[in-house]
Amino acid sequence: MSTVPSSVPRNRRTAFGSGLRACAIALAAVLAACAAPPSLRSEVVLFHAWQAGEPMSFAIRTPAPAVGSLEHRSYEGLLRERLLALGFVEAPSGVARYQVEFAYTAVSEARRYTDLYWPYGGPGLGGAPGIGPGPWLARPGYPYWRYDPLWGMPPMPVVRDETVMRHELRVDLFDVRAEPAPGRKVWESRAAAYAQTEALPRLMPGLATAVFSAFPGESGSTRRVDVPLPQAPR
Repeated sequence: MSTVPSSVPRNRRTAFGSGLRACAIALAAVLAACAAPPSLRSEVVLFHAWQAGEPMSFAIRTPAPAVGSLEHRSYEGLLRERLLALGFVEAPSGVARYQVEFAYTAVSEARRYTDLYWPYGGPGLGGAPGIGPGPWLARPGYPYWRYDPLWGMPPMPVVRDETVMRHELRVDLFDVRAEPAPGRKVWESRAAAYAQTEALPRLMPGLATAVFSAFPGESGSTRRVDVPLPQAPR
């Protein structure tokens, strides 16, 4: 158990202990986040005119440019697993009631972020070296707009630009027996996620799960979905 010398004024000893406890809580939160399994947060948008009809059979259409692509075939396998889990049954293309098409893209986008930076080693106790980063941890109600001689300088906004990848998976279902227009689209959904370093093959299992979440879902809805990702090979 750590102690504070009795020569330190009571208010500073209290602040010192509060800072240590806050730092310990923050460290525990960081360690817990590192131990948590990786997950993908995606935005899912869907529209449908879904009226489930028997048989619930499907066939996945492969566009001509993707014929022979091992990558595309692996993504077909992911979607096939999700459809089977929803109660669909795979059938030959000429027999299946529902035809499935999908497309995926990865596009770079420039994004701007604004972070708050607390000057380290400021004139207040909270900014002193070895004590802590200041008011954010020790005093959540700290009014950032003013200078506090006890807790140091207020935070400074720092603007940074980054380039991220926007990964998107779109899936469409067509009902070849729909009346009055056989072959019309009856369900469409797209899941999009942003990542800085992850490649599409790493994210596709999460996108495939997200795009079919809560199937058939509420038409015209937009929601955020968090799904776990498989562990990356070591």
